[in-house]
Amino acid sequence: MQGSGLSSGHLLCFLSLMILNLNDASAEQISRPPYNADEQLLSDSRASVSLGELEVTEGGSAILPCDMSLPSLDDAIYLVVWFLEPNKKPIYTFDARGKPLSMGRRWSEVVSFGLRADFRFALHGQIPSKGHLIINGTTLSDEGIYRCRVDFKNSPARHFRVQLNVTVPPSEPKITDETGREVRSTKFGPLRERQWAVLQCHVTGGKPSPEVEWYSNGKRFASSTGLEMHNGLQLGLLNDQQNDYYPFLQQRTIVREIRIGPLNRSHQDARFTCKASNSVNNAPKIKTVALDIHLPPLKVDISKMETRFVAGEGSEIRCQTFGSRPAASISWCKDDVCLPDSSYKVFDDENGNVTTSLFRANFSKEDHGKPLTCRASNRLLQASAIEDSIRLDVQFPPMATLRLGPTLNAESIKEGDDVYFECSIQAYPDVTRLVWKHEDRILVYNASAKIIMSNQSLVLRGITRQRSGNYKCVGINSRGEGSSNLVLLTVRYTPVCRYPVTNIRGAERGEFLNLSCSVDALPRPIKYRWALNTTRGWKEIPTGSSSSAGTSPLAILATSSNEEILRFRPELEADFGTLACWAYSDLGWQQDPCLFRFFPAGPPESLSNCSVLNQTADSIQVSCSPNDDGGLKQTFQLQAMDVMTGQPQLTLQSDTVAEFWLTDLEPGSTFMLYLYAVNVKGLSQPVVLPVSTLKEAAKRTVPPSTDPFSGSVAGAVAMGTGAGFLLLTTVVVVACLRCRKTRNDATMATTSATGLAGQGQYHQQVQLNSNGINHQSAKSRPAHTNGELVSEKPMESFNAHEDNGTAGFYPRPARTSAAPFVGSKGNCLKLPPDYVVTMSGAPESCV
Repeated sequence: MQGSGLSSGHLLCFLSLMILNLNDASAEQISRPPYNADEQLLSDSRASVSLGELEVTEGGSAILPCDMSLPSLDDAIYLVVWFLEPNKKPIYTFDARGKPLSMGRRWSEVVSFGLRADFRFALHGQIPSKGHLIINGTTLSDEGIYRCRVDFKNSPARHFRVQLNVTVPPSEPKITDETGREVRSTKFGPLRERQWAVLQCHVTGGKPSPEVEWYSNGKRFASSTGLEMHNGLQLGLLNDQQNDYYPFLQQRTIVREIRIGPLNRSHQDARFTCKASNSVNNAPKIKTVALDIHLPPLKVDISKMETRFVAGEGSEIRCQTFGSRPAASISWCKDDVCLPDSSYKVFDDENGNVTTSLFRANFSKEDHGKPLTCRASNRLLQASAIEDSIRLDVQFPPMATLRLGPTLNAESIKEGDDVYFECSIQAYPDVTRLVWKHEDRILVYNASAKIIMSNQSLVLRGITRQRSGNYKCVGINSRGEGSSNLVLLTVRYTPVCRYPVTNIRGAERGEFLNLSCSVDALPRPIKYRWALNTTRGWKEIPTGSSSSAGTSPLAILATSSNEEILRFRPELEADFGTLACWAYSDLGWQQDPCLFRFFPAGPPESLSNCSVLNQTADSIQVSCSPNDDGGLKQTFQLQAMDVMTGQPQLTLQSDTVAEFWLTDLEPGSTFMLYLYAVNVKGLSQPVVLPVSTLKEAAKRTVPPSTDPFSGSVAGAVAMGTGAGFLLLTTVVVVACLRCRKTRNDATMATTSATGLAGQGQYHQQVQLNSNGINHQSAKSRPAHTNGELVSEKPMESFNAHEDNGTAGFYPRPARTSAAPFVGSKGNCLKLPPDYVVTMSGAPESCV
């Protein structure tokens, strides 16, 4: 082999090939290791052999080389023996004497190796290469110098030595704080700003003595302190050369301490790694922790996207904060009163660095101007709260409050006083208009009416009782309007009459009359007084007195709350006149008395507003409005006179309404209607109303003319005929009016002292239909007596008779004599000038 000149590289290659073809069928004492172990052993770089020295980690496999190359091709290997110096006894043998190498016998010293050792080699044909003693599960006791002796058949024995070093890894690093409390999680904390963090890395055991270092972000972090301890006792720094006694090394702990600080935000989540290593062939033992620092929030901000709010409408406000570790807590406060958690929601981002709160608010007008605060804090840190605030800008419609002027006494306000109101308004934005209302009627500025408005005040000068009632003010702005409370103004006033003048018509001598002196007053009246103005002058009636029959018209006097009733009986002509009463209250006597005027009964007033409601070829409907009845019950009468003959054609009467229906008339007929109001004292002046029935359409016996001028000729003829007929009608009406004027004057001269005689002898029998209208056929032209038809003229049917004194009295306005009322508006008759002079009471439309 030596003469072959093979290099060590060639020997190693040859040895590897020999191992792959190793034949250990002859091994009887020790079984071969598993196939996968062979692979692991061959591929494990940690088991690689350095020249003369080999390092292996405790528990690993050591491959000790032995040169088995033949000195010459005719030589052979007999025996391979392994020794652990300085021992002289072998610990492993391979005996191939008298047999092929593949049949060699293996022996292992039980105490040293037992089944842990095995010898392998490779053959190239029958030529061996390098062999290897493989020791599995190495321990520290396996460390030493191994010697391999190869005995040849012909050549001298060969020796090969190798130093086996067994490395013991250190323990897993243990990280503690400065008090020795172990950090078991990946986070070290909680820590706080401006604090110093102290980390200690404890590594025990290891051969050789491990190097313990701290790293941060991949860079070595210088240790402030390095200690070595044995069984809890602090020792000086040692090295393996000074003391490599393994039991001592097993109990030795290396402590490396670092100090980080003062801490700030840049240290948050900073990672610090402790690394322990004592062999380049073994991965270092490491442990990493990250700093967990509690930090307060850096900033909080309320979103300014929405700066104005409307009272009663929902709004959302966003508040965001960042910089807090752990995530910040957010709370909302309004006017220094914190709101419940249910009114807002909080969201954190994935990293917990940004926290957002959404506040759902429904502000009211009371919130306007109040501060709204968003407060962010770290609940784990004291005095960590920061906040942001906005001033609420809440718009709302006006809220008005009305009150009577503070200098006024609401219980003593009376007519003639000056009154003022003050309207206090809360509104945002400010009111653009202020409206004052009295009983829901708008008041306007009117100095002449003594209504003065200034700023938010209402002044009423010289008030009257009509100013009593409820007042309110209404403010208006861009958000709507708001009404104030109602303030009741009560104006005290002296008594005033409810009915200043009462006309009594139809009173009779010796008849009792109940005269009510009804007044309005505040406060209520205390007493009354009465006085009678007769032809003999004013005569006061003492309150509560009585009189004897025949000597005084006074019968009895009764008094209630706002009314006093005088039972009065006029007996003499002098008792007819005016009776007055006055009421007295705490404010004084009534200024204007209540007057009662007595008038004897008389004929009724003429009808008014007479008009034709319906007109056909054979019927006419007429309606009028009644007026003063003269103090007696009145009925209504219609007389129809034929214009062509001047003779009465029909008489109708109604007891309830002045409305008549004329039926069964001749088509194209013209009538003069006389309408009266009638009572037992006589009849009124008549209302004269000309009417006509419609004409029926003429039947054509020849076809219409085709002459283009025939229509015009016919129209001219019709117009001429109509004009002639109208002229004739006017002449007849004027003649009738003059005739009736003479007859009416004679009749009315006698009816002032007499009534109608025998109404059943001169009136037509009244027949009422379903709607209360009197019907009478125009063909029955004569009047009737006691249901029988007669031919008397209507004006001659009134006969004088004596007043039986049974007529009642009816309060009515003062009656003035009226001239004859002719026609209705639109149907008035043009009268001669000499007659118009007598019609001073006729409407202008009929003159």
